[in-house]
Amino acid sequence: MNQASNKFDGLLTLLILAGIGLLQGMVFFITEELSSMGFAALFWTFVISAGVLTQMCWQKEHTKRLVPVSLAFGLLLALLAWRIWGLIPESGYSGQETLAVAFVPFGMAFLFVSQVYIQTWLDQGKLKFPYTELFNRSWDSLFSLAVAGLFTGLFWLLIALWVGLFAILDIDFFEDIFFTETFVELSLPTVFGVGLALSRALDKVIHILRTIVLLLCKVLLPMAVIMSLMFMVALVFTGVKPLWDTNMAAAILLLMQGTLILLINGVFQDGDKPPYPKWLLRVVDAAVLL
Repeated sequence: MNQASNKFDGLLTLLILAGIGLLQGMVFFITEELSSMGFAALFWTFVISAGVLTQMCWQKEHTKRLVPVSLAFGLLLALLAWRIWGLIPESGYSGQETLAVAFVPFGMAFLFVSQVYIQTWLDQGKLKFPYTELFNRSWDSLFSLAVAGLFTGLFWLLIALWVGLFAILDIDFFEDIFFTETFVELSLPTVFGVGLALSRALDKVIHILRTIVLLLCKVLLPMAVIMSLMFMVALVFTGVKPLWDTNMAAAILLLMQGTLILLINGVFQDGDKPPYPKWLLRVVDAAVLL
Protein backbone atom coordinates (compact mmCIF):
# COMPACT_ATOMS: atom_id res chain seq x y z
CA MET A 1 0.00 0.00 0.00
CA ASN A 2 2.79 2.41 0.94
CA GLN A 3 4.70 1.55 -2.24
CA ALA A 4 1.64 2.27 -4.38
CA SER A 5 1.09 5.54 -2.51
CA ASN A 6 4.73 6.57 -3.03
CA LYS A 7 4.45 5.85 -6.75
CA PHE A 8 1.29 7.93 -6.96
CA ASP A 9 2.92 10.81 -5.06
CA GLY A 10 5.96 10.62 -7.34
CA LEU A 11 3.77 10.70 -10.46
CA LEU A 12 1.73 13.57 -9.03
CA THR A 13 4.90 15.52 -8.28
CA LEU A 14 6.18 14.88 -11.81
CA LEU A 15 2.92 16.08 -13.37
CA ILE A 16 2.74 19.19 -11.19
CA LEU A 17 6.36 20.29 -11.64
CA ALA A 18 6.21 19.63 -15.39
CA GLY A 19 2.83 21.36 -15.54
CA ILE A 20 4.22 24.47 -13.87
CA GLY A 21 7.03 24.49 -16.42
CA LEU A 22 4.58 24.08 -19.29
CA LEU A 23 2.48 26.93 -17.90
CA GLN A 24 5.57 29.13 -17.79
CA GLY A 25 6.34 28.24 -21.40
CA MET A 26 2.79 29.05 -22.48
CA VAL A 27 3.01 32.45 -20.78
CA PHE A 28 6.31 33.19 -22.57
CA PHE A 29 4.76 32.18 -25.89
CA ILE A 30 1.63 34.28 -25.41
CA THR A 31 3.43 37.40 -24.14
CA GLU A 32 6.54 37.39 -26.35
CA GLU A 33 5.17 40.25 -28.44
CA LEU A 34 4.60 42.63 -25.54
CA SER A 35 5.29 46.19 -26.68
CA SER A 36 6.35 47.45 -23.26
CA MET A 37 9.66 45.90 -22.21
CA GLY A 38 9.18 47.21 -18.68
CA PHE A 39 5.92 45.30 -18.36
CA ALA A 40 7.56 42.27 -19.99
CA ALA A 41 10.36 42.36 -17.38
CA LEU A 42 7.76 42.57 -14.60
CA PHE A 43 5.56 39.81 -16.00
CA TRP A 44 8.30 37.35 -17.00
CA THR A 45 10.23 37.79 -13.78
CA PHE A 46 7.07 37.10 -11.79
CA VAL A 47 6.25 33.97 -13.81
CA ILE A 48 9.79 32.60 -13.58
CA SER A 49 10.29 33.43 -9.88
CA ALA A 50 6.93 32.22 -8.58
CA GLY A 51 7.11 29.10 -10.77
CA VAL A 52 10.64 28.12 -9.78
CA LEU A 53 9.98 28.69 -6.07
CA THR A 54 6.87 26.51 -6.26
CA GLN A 55 8.76 23.79 -8.14
CA MET A 56 11.70 23.77 -5.74
CA CYS A 57 9.57 23.84 -2.57
CA TRP A 58 6.64 21.71 -3.73
CA GLN A 59 5.16 19.49 -1.04
CA LYS A 60 1.62 18.22 -1.50
CA GLU A 61 0.72 18.61 2.14
CA HIS A 62 1.89 22.25 2.26
CA THR A 63 0.27 23.55 -0.94
CA LYS A 64 -1.98 26.10 0.80
CA ARG A 65 0.98 27.72 2.54
CA LEU A 66 3.46 27.43 -0.30
CA VAL A 67 1.50 29.00 -3.16
CA PRO A 68 0.81 32.43 -1.58
CA VAL A 69 4.39 32.68 -0.32
CA SER A 70 5.78 31.82 -3.77
CA LEU A 71 3.49 34.39 -5.38
CA ALA A 72 4.53 37.05 -2.85
CA PHE A 73 8.26 36.42 -3.36
CA GLY A 74 7.76 36.34 -7.13
CA LEU A 75 5.91 39.66 -7.04
CA LEU A 76 8.64 41.24 -4.91
CA LEU A 77 11.35 40.24 -7.37
CA ALA A 78 9.17 41.24 -10.34
CA LEU A 79 8.61 44.74 -8.95
CA LEU A 80 12.35 45.11 -8.50
CA ALA A 81 12.93 44.02 -12.11
CA TRP A 82 10.32 46.51 -13.31
CA ARG A 83 11.97 49.29 -11.32
CA ILE A 84 15.43 48.47 -12.68
CA TRP A 85 14.15 48.31 -16.25
CA GLY A 86 12.48 51.69 -15.77
CA LEU A 87 15.90 53.24 -15.13
CA ILE A 88 17.16 52.21 -18.58
CA PRO A 89 16.47 54.83 -21.30
CA GLU A 90 14.88 53.74 -24.56
CA SER A 91 17.89 54.92 -26.57
CA GLY A 92 21.50 55.67 -25.82
CA TYR A 93 23.85 54.29 -23.21
CA SER A 94 23.48 55.72 -19.72
CA GLY A 95 25.37 53.15 -17.66
CA GLN A 96 22.15 51.91 -16.10
CA GLU A 97 22.21 48.87 -18.39
CA THR A 98 24.69 47.25 -16.03
CA LEU A 99 21.94 47.12 -13.41
CA ALA A 100 19.88 44.87 -15.66
CA VAL A 101 22.88 42.59 -16.21
CA ALA A 102 23.65 42.46 -12.47
CA PHE A 103 20.00 41.74 -11.68
CA VAL A 104 20.19 38.28 -13.29
CA PRO A 105 22.74 36.72 -10.89
CA PHE A 106 21.16 38.65 -8.01
CA GLY A 107 17.74 37.24 -8.87
CA MET A 108 19.10 33.71 -9.13
CA ALA A 109 20.85 34.01 -5.75
CA PHE A 110 17.71 35.53 -4.20
CA LEU A 111 15.55 32.67 -5.44
CA PHE A 112 18.02 30.03 -4.28
CA VAL A 113 18.34 31.44 -0.77
CA SER A 114 14.59 32.08 -0.54
CA GLN A 115 13.64 28.53 -1.45
CA VAL A 116 16.01 27.14 1.21
CA TYR A 117 14.29 29.21 3.90
CA ILE A 118 10.82 28.47 2.53
CA GLN A 119 11.45 24.71 2.55
CA THR A 120 12.76 24.90 6.10
CA TRP A 121 9.76 26.95 7.18
CA LEU A 122 7.37 24.44 5.61
CA ASP A 123 9.06 21.53 7.37
CA GLN A 124 9.38 23.27 10.74
CA GLY A 125 5.86 24.70 10.64
CA LYS A 126 7.12 27.93 12.23
CA LEU A 127 9.61 30.71 11.67
CA LYS A 128 12.52 28.74 13.07
CA PHE A 129 15.56 28.06 10.90
CA PRO A 130 18.13 25.64 12.42
CA TYR A 131 21.44 26.05 10.65
CA THR A 132 21.84 22.29 10.18
CA GLU A 133 18.54 22.18 8.30
CA LEU A 134 19.48 25.20 6.18
CA PHE A 135 22.86 23.64 5.37
CA ASN A 136 21.35 20.32 4.28
CA ARG A 137 18.60 22.02 2.28
CA SER A 138 20.99 24.32 0.46
CA TRP A 139 23.32 21.53 -0.69
CA ASP A 140 20.42 19.22 -1.60
CA SER A 141 18.84 22.03 -3.62
CA LEU A 142 22.14 22.66 -5.38
CA PHE A 143 22.33 19.03 -6.49
CA SER A 144 18.64 18.99 -7.46
CA LEU A 145 19.26 21.96 -9.75
CA ALA A 146 22.34 20.21 -11.13
CA VAL A 147 20.31 17.08 -11.92
CA ALA A 148 17.57 19.17 -13.56
CA GLY A 149 20.15 21.09 -15.59
CA LEU A 150 21.90 17.87 -16.63
CA PHE A 151 18.59 16.30 -17.67
CA THR A 152 17.67 19.41 -19.68
CA GLY A 153 21.06 19.43 -21.39
CA LEU A 154 20.85 15.73 -22.26
CA PHE A 155 17.32 16.25 -23.60
CA TRP A 156 18.54 18.92 -26.01
CA LEU A 157 21.57 16.86 -27.01
CA LEU A 158 19.18 14.06 -27.93
CA ILE A 159 17.01 16.53 -29.86
CA ALA A 160 20.09 17.76 -31.75
CA LEU A 161 21.06 14.15 -32.56
CA TRP A 162 17.50 13.46 -33.70
CA VAL A 163 17.53 16.46 -36.03
CA GLY A 164 21.06 15.71 -37.26
CA LEU A 165 20.31 12.09 -38.16
CA PHE A 166 17.34 13.04 -40.32
CA ALA A 167 19.21 16.01 -41.80
CA ILE A 168 21.67 13.49 -43.25
CA LEU A 169 18.72 12.04 -45.15
CA ASP A 170 17.67 15.55 -46.29
CA ILE A 171 14.58 15.40 -44.10
CA ASP A 172 14.08 18.81 -42.45
CA PHE A 173 10.70 18.03 -40.90
CA PHE A 174 12.01 17.56 -37.38
CA GLU A 175 14.31 20.57 -37.58
CA ASP A 176 11.32 22.72 -38.52
CA ILE A 177 9.52 21.47 -35.40
CA PHE A 178 12.19 21.22 -32.73
CA PHE A 179 14.20 24.35 -33.53
CA THR A 180 11.28 26.76 -33.54
CA GLU A 181 10.85 29.42 -30.85
CA THR A 182 7.51 27.92 -29.90
CA PHE A 183 8.93 24.47 -29.17
CA VAL A 184 11.89 25.91 -27.26
CA GLU A 185 9.70 28.20 -25.14
CA LEU A 186 7.29 25.38 -24.28
CA SER A 187 9.74 22.52 -23.83
CA LEU A 188 12.63 24.17 -21.97
CA PRO A 189 10.81 24.99 -18.69
CA THR A 190 8.74 21.80 -18.95
CA VAL A 191 11.80 19.57 -19.25
CA PHE A 192 13.49 21.46 -16.43
CA GLY A 193 10.44 20.76 -14.24
CA VAL A 194 10.63 17.07 -15.12
CA GLY A 195 14.32 17.13 -14.14
CA LEU A 196 13.48 18.60 -10.74
CA ALA A 197 10.87 15.90 -10.20
CA LEU A 198 13.38 13.19 -11.14
CA SER A 199 15.91 14.62 -8.70
CA ARG A 200 13.45 13.98 -5.88
CA ALA A 201 13.39 10.30 -6.78
CA LEU A 202 17.20 10.28 -6.51
CA ASP A 203 17.42 11.53 -2.93
CA LYS A 204 19.74 8.69 -1.88
CA VAL A 205 22.03 9.36 -4.85
CA ILE A 206 22.04 13.07 -4.07
CA HIS A 207 22.98 12.32 -0.46
CA ILE A 208 25.93 10.23 -1.65
CA LEU A 209 27.02 12.95 -4.09
CA ARG A 210 26.78 15.54 -1.33
CA THR A 211 29.00 13.43 0.91
CA ILE A 212 31.59 13.06 -1.87
CA VAL A 213 31.59 16.77 -2.71
CA LEU A 214 31.91 17.80 0.94
CA LEU A 215 34.88 15.45 1.28
CA LEU A 216 36.46 17.09 -1.77
CA CYS A 217 35.86 20.50 -0.19
CA LYS A 218 37.77 19.37 2.89
CA VAL A 219 40.74 18.34 0.74
CA LEU A 220 40.69 21.44 -1.50
CA LEU A 221 40.20 24.13 1.17
CA PRO A 222 43.85 24.12 2.42
CA MET A 223 45.02 24.53 -1.17
CA ALA A 224 42.62 27.44 -1.71
CA VAL A 225 43.75 29.05 1.55
CA ILE A 226 47.44 28.83 0.56
CA MET A 227 46.60 30.30 -2.86
CA SER A 228 44.70 33.19 -1.30
CA LEU A 229 47.39 34.02 1.25
CA MET A 230 50.21 33.83 -1.32
CA PHE A 231 48.24 36.09 -3.68
CA MET A 232 47.72 38.69 -0.96
CA VAL A 233 51.40 38.60 0.01
CA ALA A 234 52.41 38.95 -3.64
CA LEU A 235 50.22 42.06 -3.97
CA VAL A 236 52.31 43.71 -1.24
CA PHE A 237 55.42 43.47 -3.47
CA THR A 238 53.86 44.00 -6.92
CA GLY A 239 51.25 46.58 -5.99
CA VAL A 240 47.67 46.51 -7.19
CA LYS A 241 48.36 48.05 -10.63
CA PRO A 242 48.73 44.67 -12.44
CA LEU A 243 45.43 43.61 -10.90
CA TRP A 244 43.65 46.81 -11.97
CA ASP A 245 45.12 46.54 -15.47
CA THR A 246 43.13 43.35 -16.03
CA ASN A 247 39.91 45.41 -15.87
CA MET A 248 38.47 42.48 -13.96
CA ALA A 249 39.87 43.14 -10.49
CA ALA A 250 36.50 43.08 -8.74
CA ALA A 251 35.44 39.90 -10.54
CA ILE A 252 38.73 38.14 -9.70
CA LEU A 253 38.60 39.07 -6.01
CA LEU A 254 34.92 38.13 -5.75
CA LEU A 255 35.61 34.80 -7.42
CA MET A 256 38.48 34.10 -5.03
CA GLN A 257 36.43 35.01 -1.96
CA GLY A 258 33.35 33.19 -3.25
CA THR A 259 35.40 30.03 -3.75
CA LEU A 260 36.76 30.28 -0.21
CA ILE A 261 33.29 30.81 1.25
CA LEU A 262 31.86 27.86 -0.68
CA LEU A 263 34.67 25.55 0.43
CA ILE A 264 34.50 26.76 4.03
CA ASN A 265 30.76 26.14 4.10
CA GLY A 266 31.29 22.64 2.74
CA VAL A 267 34.05 21.85 5.22
CA PHE A 268 32.68 23.28 8.47
CA GLN A 269 29.05 22.32 7.69
CA ASP A 270 27.06 22.87 10.90
CA GLY A 271 30.20 23.53 12.98
CA ASP A 272 29.54 20.54 15.22
CA LYS A 273 33.17 19.44 15.27
CA PRO A 274 36.40 21.01 13.96
CA PRO A 275 37.49 19.47 10.64
CA TYR A 276 41.21 20.39 10.96
CA PRO A 277 43.93 20.70 13.61
CA LYS A 278 43.95 24.01 15.49
CA TRP A 279 46.96 25.42 13.64
CA LEU A 280 45.29 24.85 10.27
CA LEU A 281 42.08 26.42 11.54
CA ARG A 282 44.05 29.57 12.40
CA VAL A 283 45.46 29.65 8.87
CA VAL A 284 41.95 29.38 7.43
CA ASP A 285 40.80 32.20 9.73
CA ALA A 286 43.67 34.37 8.47
CA ALA A 287 42.72 33.75 4.85
CA VAL A 288 39.11 34.71 5.54
CA LEU A 289 40.12 37.92 7.31
CA LEU A 290 42.39 38.93 4.47
